[in-house]
Amino acid sequence: LNMRTTQNDILCQRLNQMGILTPPTMFPQGGVPLLKLIPWWRLWPRDARYMRIDTSCASVFPVAAGGILHLKANASLGQAIFAAMLPIHDPATLLERCKDWVIGSIREKSHPGPASMLGVLEHLLSKEPEAVKLSVWREILESAFDTDGNINGAPIDQVLSLLDAVGRTGLRELGPMVTPAMRFPDDEVLFSALACLVRLGYPNDDLRAETLMNLAPECSSDHTRWAIAFAEVGDLDLLAALLKHPGWGERVQILKLAESVLISGGPRETPSDTWRENLTDLLLAQLQQEEDRDVAASMALPLGLALRHAGDAVLDRAFAAAALHKNDARTTGLLNAFLVAGIPATRLGQVDELRSLIKTATTLRAMNRLLQVLGEPSSNMRDWIDGQLLVIYQTGYVELPKHVQPWFDAPGDCPTPITAALLADKPDSGLAASFCAAHFVGNPGFLPVLERLWIDAADNRKPEAMKTIAGILAGAAAACAISPFELRCCLGYTIAGPLDETPEMVGQLLGLLMTQEGDIRESAHELLLHTSPASRAVAGCCLQALKRCDDVFAENAHRRFQFGIKANQPPVWSLARSMDPVFNPQPALGCQAERLLEALELPGEKPNSWVVNSLPWAKPESVQSTFSRVESATLASAVLRASSSSTAACRNVGAALAAGVGTRLLETSYREMIIRRVTFLSAHDPNKEVRETARKAAEILGILGQVPETTPPSSPEQAKLEDPEEVVPDADIEAWLNGR
Repeated sequence: LNMRTTQNDILCQRLNQMGILTPPTMFPQGGVPLLKLIPWWRLWPRDARYMRIDTSCASVFPVAAGGILHLKANASLGQAIFAAMLPIHDPATLLERCKDWVIGSIREKSHPGPASMLGVLEHLLSKEPEAVKLSVWREILESAFDTDGNINGAPIDQVLSLLDAVGRTGLRELGPMVTPAMRFPDDEVLFSALACLVRLGYPNDDLRAETLMNLAPECSSDHTRWAIAFAEVGDLDLLAALLKHPGWGERVQILKLAESVLISGGPRETPSDTWRENLTDLLLAQLQQEEDRDVAASMALPLGLALRHAGDAVLDRAFAAAALHKNDARTTGLLNAFLVAGIPATRLGQVDELRSLIKTATTLRAMNRLLQVLGEPSSNMRDWIDGQLLVIYQTGYVELPKHVQPWFDAPGDCPTPITAALLADKPDSGLAASFCAAHFVGNPGFLPVLERLWIDAADNRKPEAMKTIAGILAGAAAACAISPFELRCCLGYTIAGPLDETPEMVGQLLGLLMTQEGDIRESAHELLLHTSPASRAVAGCCLQALKRCDDVFAENAHRRFQFGIKANQPPVWSLARSMDPVFNPQPALGCQAERLLEALELPGEKPNSWVVNSLPWAKPESVQSTFSRVESATLASAVLRASSSSTAACRNVGAALAAGVGTRLLETSYREMIIRRVTFLSAHDPNKEVRETARKAAEILGILGQVPETTPPSSPEQAKLEDPEEVVPDADIEAWLNGR
């Protein structure tokens, strides 16, 4: 977005008022939202374990990469859509940034892994020449697998997702870089790695089956040997034995292995048609007895590929088997298999006869899609914006009907009433939300409809709808009738810094507190608690005066007394951090020393993550620079209060503050208290990190020689911290806490 445009000014102003940015805001000239660069259905990658799309918030990437805001990978749907609508810094480098994000996610243990960005990465690479694809994937795989076939201790689903994506590239040169995954001591990963290798053209003369067997760990089961043999010769007896594996996740990966063998052309020594027919019968028999719904859903792709070009006799057996199904997941899997197979229109009547088996909306959508393809106009858009359909569509195995294709290629041109109905019907659906956001990006006239939907959701106390719609409105480069305070409340109090305090803000948050439920009320409550003593007193008086308080606080009656007396635990928010270079945290935007100290000194049992994440506390020079203008006595009081917390994270911040401020603390009337506290933490704190930080502080203060050599407590009883001297609070701080 152009910095000089009115729309950019509107967006900047809104984000400033929401506490997300501090002026002056620098959006890039020519910045483009991710939703304009990536099809809406590509925001969510394929889940490696299920027949569905993984709504793990891939769209947080543009915000994090731009250094504007840091969102967790498990952010809410509203936060993800909001992130996808903000302008990206330098869209020309998006592929490079995405690659860095994936590599950084692999290397950084604290990050949840690369899976959430693979859908975006695959789409960006689809437009690049093969040499570029090979280069990017090589860089990623070079940092992926350790000697045990793991990805830096990441959960198994992250390993599976990466293997799944690499297999879909079809780049044979990547095979040797995947083989380390064959050392992973788990059947599920071994089967996934093998399926990936088969998609890449292995085993062959360059990488024989015997070599793969030697790579597998000694603890691997017989199933590993059977799987490698099936990949080499396509023996269906081995596949039948593999599909009896007790683990559902393992059976899903075995089905992907069968899919890979089908794509590679099947076994060389067996006639293709005969082998496919026998495979179809085997999969139909397996589907008939499969009890796990996720395995049944995953059956759609290999069974559908096996049914392609099948004769009438094979299709007749498939329909006969479908009529015997008593499980809805099995029926859905078979209907999706028919869609992949591309059965002829002459089978329309037989498909319609299966309608009596339908018990759930998921199966009904699968039925409607198949009937539509066969020529019966029975589907609507809700049937096509479906997770299982999107998995099939992303594989390229099916083509959409002509009248459906525009909803995927040009959502801005789609009818607004249908789009609005889709969002109203399923506001907690990532696919519906991303489609509506893409529609809004292409059709600004959708704004008043979204505003009306938000107001209706607020009137009817529908928090999920409020959060989703607020995410779309918050990222819009247009004036919005919903206030920034209400939008921020819907997005959550944890995503950014405090709000600028105004009477309007207090009034609107108080209104949400009184009228809403769940997360919306919680956000309003936490944001109000972080206002000034005067505003908290106003909120407290209103809550105590209104009779409706009895209903609002029926479960937590004590909460009405938190305002105007002593503030409860402050909000837990994460301020922005630079993502250039990736995962190199820098001081956050809006990091004000006074607000840090205020939040640090509020009482509470849980650590204040806004304080913990706002500064690189481990770097004394950064702490010293931040608090250089704050009075020494105030800092000494903050050190004593934080270091007496029952939470290790808060005590660690207190020790880090002492290390950063240094000898200034010894010039105050708290000198002896500071010395005793730091030496106490250095020797007796049950948390190793706190002890190490306190020892660093003791060294900077010049009192390391006073720290006794004491063994830290080992039992919970010994670990209870007993401060050697009670701290007498500063009068001003005590007055602030009491809502003076």
